[in-house]
Amino acid sequence: MSSAHRPTWDPAAARGDNRHVSKNFSARQMPAHTKLKFRAPAQGLVVDPVARDNDEGARRDLKRELDEAERKSRNKRRKEQGLEPEEEQPQEQERQAPVSERRRLIEQAVGLDRDADASDDEARGAKDKGKGRDTSAAPQDGSDDSDSDSDSSDDEDDTAALLRELEKIKQERAEEKARQEKERAETQQSQREDDIALGNPLLNLENAMKGSAAAQAASAGGGGGSLEFGVKRRWDEDVIFKNQAQGNEQSGKRGFVNDLTRSDFHRALLRRFIR
Repeated sequence: MSSAHRPTWDPAAARGDNRHVSKNFSARQMPAHTKLKFRAPAQGLVVDPVARDNDEGARRDLKRELDEAERKSRNKRRKEQGLEPEEEQPQEQERQAPVSERRRLIEQAVGLDRDADASDDEARGAKDKGKGRDTSAAPQDGSDDSDSDSDSSDDEDDTAALLRELEKIKQERAEEKARQEKERAETQQSQREDDIALGNPLLNLENAMKGSAAAQAASAGGGGGSLEFGVKRRWDEDVIFKNQAQGNEQSGKRGFVNDLTRSDFHRALLRRFIR
């Protein structure tokens, strides 16, 4: 006799059975992925500018490597043909320069610019101080000072004129943008009102009752350019048996009717069993 129909068989068998207690482990039950994976430098690692001196932390220049491989391939073929190898391009030589060397040159150029600016500021300050103390200067020095003052005043006037022109251009652009935004908003509002008026036939029942054909005829015959619209046709407007019973009921003789619900047999059946 089978005991599969008893619902308490499995819990009762598992309670007193020690078959599920085991010390064996499967490989899938062991912990896996215990270490985090970090992006390698060859995968386009982006590091801070301080660590760019190291070749390991810098981004690879794939274009330079491709050009170098193509140049080596061409030189190999030229060597087989007995020709001289191609010389390295100056751009490639500059590109292959060490990063630290390029950085050192850049920092040196920036330092020179700063020193030049500082020397110019000191010379200008000394000239301003000596201008007040030296009252018995030569006429040539006075002419130089006046020329420099006139040049600086001209530069200031030009700068002020340019700033005024820039502010005027900005103001004109802002006004033009505001005007365009206003016109766009008015156009959208009028379009929305037209859609609401023409989309709902209940707002103008007269045109809705006339239909699309009558509306077109009225507008073509001098409707004054008014907006006309008609109700959309139904999905069953052009079916086969649409309004076929109107003419047959008035005429005395009846012909063949290709409709089961209006045929003579159906009418006789209804007259016999329904009435």
